[in-house]
Amino acid sequence: MCYNTHMRSATVKINAKINLSLNVVGKEDGYHMLDSVAASVDIADVITVYESKSPVAKFSNRDIDAEKSNAFAAAMFLTKKYSLPPVGVVVENNIPAGTGLGGSSADCAGVILAIKKAFLPNMTDEEIFLTAQMFGSDTTYMLRGGFARLNGRGEKIRRINSCLKCTVAIAYKDKILTKKCFDEFDRLRLLGTVADNDRLIDCLVRSDAKGVFSAAANALAPAAARLNPFVAEMLSADDGVAKCMTGSGSGIVLFGADGEYLDALRRSGVNVICTEIVPK
Repeated sequence: MCYNTHMRSATVKINAKINLSLNVVGKEDGYHMLDSVAASVDIADVITVYESKSPVAKFSNRDIDAEKSNAFAAAMFLTKKYSLPPVGVVVENNIPAGTGLGGSSADCAGVILAIKKAFLPNMTDEEIFLTAQMFGSDTTYMLRGGFARLNGRGEKIRRINSCLKCTVAIAYKDKILTKKCFDEFDRLRLLGTVADNDRLIDCLVRSDAKGVFSAAANALAPAAARLNPFVAEMLSADDGVAKCMTGSGSGIVLFGADGEYLDALRRSGVNVICTEIVPK
């Protein structure tokens, strides 16, 4: 898309995330409190914000109602708060929706950073962070990505110094709504702590990929399995491939799967993306 060169615009790229672990450690004010280890993968949405005659949003994924998205809401909030001209938002959606890879949060973080770049160069890190907190639990993490331990709703972020870089595959089929997964978790009264995050972080610091994969676990997996047969089938399969669900599903991260295994998944109607965990 071309933009009037006399008008301000900016484009940013935000990577998807995977949860290497996810523990649910409590609930406060209606929100689940988490203890999670996250990482960035080499899949990214591309977000452009530009000065427009009127507010407008366009996403390449036509299944998403762009003008009802958190990303567009963040744009409208910032234009009002800082008395900016109307803006247009264009998103190239490469992160599949409803898979636990943080696509919605990525788009929201991208809008905030693009508006800063194009219109608000003096916007402080604190202002950026507080704005991100308003628009989704993962949005603050997505501003920067990388290896991190996330607590609270996901807004308490501790960076992890790791140089681990490795190939993974992400398999997904059908969507799971985050709210439905957490509701099912509450209904089932599941065990909230399933991952030893101290051990996992130690493996990350040592770039011990096998150790990371063996420590990966997600407390929401049993709830997601009740909602999505694909998740149940994948996580129960004794096929020698290490697996962990990311977020609230339906994305399953596969560690060490070979091409024949992945081709068989594709033939069965499963979507498969091969990518890399990347330090940032």
